[in-house]
Amino acid sequence: MIHNIPELIEYASSLITVFPGDVLQSGTSGGTGAGRVQRATGSGFLVDGETIEASIEGIGTLRHTIRQELTIPDDLSGAQLPATSSYRDN
Repeated sequence: MIHNIPELIEYASSLITVFPGDVLQSGTSGGTGAGRVQRATGSGFLVDGETIEASIEGIGTLRHTIRQELTIPDDLSGAQLPATSSYRDN
């Protein structure tokens, strides 16, 4: 990972109030595992309109419908956060 979990929490809490029970998902860098999973779509990538789910028994299920971006980012590294030095008092 480019940023460790404490840095991600620090950055997120500098932008929003983080409450007990909030879920912060770090995801993976662009291209990680690409093509390793064979999906019904014939690709390892999620496609526009596909739904993904995450469930915890006794709590519930989160459902997200995938929407294609209108533009493709220049940097697919997944490093979209600025350097921690830009928001941390040193």
